[in-house]
Amino acid sequence: MKEEIVSKILKAYQIPDTDPIRNNLLRDIEDENLVSNLNSIHTLPRTMYNPFRVEMLIDDCIRLISSLLIKRTELKNLEVIMVRESAKKTMLNERIDNPAANNEYSAMMVGDIEKKIINDALSNKLAEYEKALDNLSNQIDSGLNYPNRYNELLEIYKLDYEEFYTKLKSVEVGVKTVYGIDEPLPTIDDGAITQALNKYYLWIKKILIKLDIILENEQEQTMIIPLLRGFEKTVEISGDNPVIEGKIKFVSDDQITAFKRTGKLQFNLTSELLPGKKFVRIRDVNVYIFIDKYVKIGQGTSFESLSSDHRNDIRNTTIKIPPQMDRNGNSWTAPELFFAAPLINSTIIESKNNCNSYYNANPFAGNWQIKVAKSSCSPDPQEYEREKIQDILLVLRVAFV
Repeated sequence: MKEEIVSKILKAYQIPDTDPIRNNLLRDIEDENLVSNLNSIHTLPRTMYNPFRVEMLIDDCIRLISSLLIKRTELKNLEVIMVRESAKKTMLNERIDNPAANNEYSAMMVGDIEKKIINDALSNKLAEYEKALDNLSNQIDSGLNYPNRYNELLEIYKLDYEEFYTKLKSVEVGVKTVYGIDEPLPTIDDGAITQALNKYYLWIKKILIKLDIILENEQEQTMIIPLLRGFEKTVEISGDNPVIEGKIKFVSDDQITAFKRTGKLQFNLTSELLPGKKFVRIRDVNVYIFIDKYVKIGQGTSFESLSSDHRNDIRNTTIKIPPQMDRNGNSWTAPELFFAAPLINSTIIESKNNCNSYYNANPFAGNWQIKVAKSSCSPDPQEYEREKIQDILLVLRVAFV
């Protein structure tokens, strides 16, 4: 259909077959190669981006679709400009090749000799102008090289489109996995690919509306979890006296004994920590060591401000969250986080170890792992008995509704 319409336009403007704009105008912006690449992305068994980073991916998709709509408009504008400029060039060549066409400029001349002189002069000037215009039009970086501008912009447009669709697929999996929003992405229709951006824009709007409703009452909370000692389970508060019912334990006595020997600890967190809460997601993670030789570290205290003895007590520590499973059955394993874990008594520094691969992870999804080095991480490392460790405090900032 497009080829038929474009052919009529080229014929109407008498644009020759040798003009380079003909190929640009006859090709589709969203061609078969782009559709094929999008279909390949659509059928991938695993998304290319971590779907748990869904809010960040949505921001990227909004940025990309805005850019794509602007680029598509610019491509259409360049098509119009190329037709117009090619038509002008055709008329210019007619005047150069047919001096009689310039008679309107020499109508006041009475004799044939005078007409010939001015017609030849105009043809020469037009020829010089056309040569200069051709030189500029053939320069790679010239603004008058419309075919080159079109091709460069089209290449960027297609790459951006593929990035956009790849992230859009990750958003589709992410909102279903993290928030339970089951909103299938519109399918790729070869016949309506030119309208696909409008469909995707409306799809993103639907997702944002549903997210706004879910997150209207979102809260964030920092939990300080004593992994070795566990929690007393408070089920009711009457006045100043809490009613205790049992204890939440994260590790057994045997696990504690093994940890003090090896420095490795595995544990599971339980949803009893936040009873009745939905969509519990990790925001930040940190860890502190509670030892019998400790120092109080207040809010804002830096590592450099500690005495050399206390610095020697700071341990290299790594932590790894449970593998996360998306709704397509794919497992996402986050890397270990490294900490220089300070020794504390009762004052906790706010957790500030942001990690994109931990964002929106479910803390109750399975097995956590912590490793604590035997020696300190000071310039003059010293070894300490792990028997001195009384507890490990996991500082976990979470969001929930």
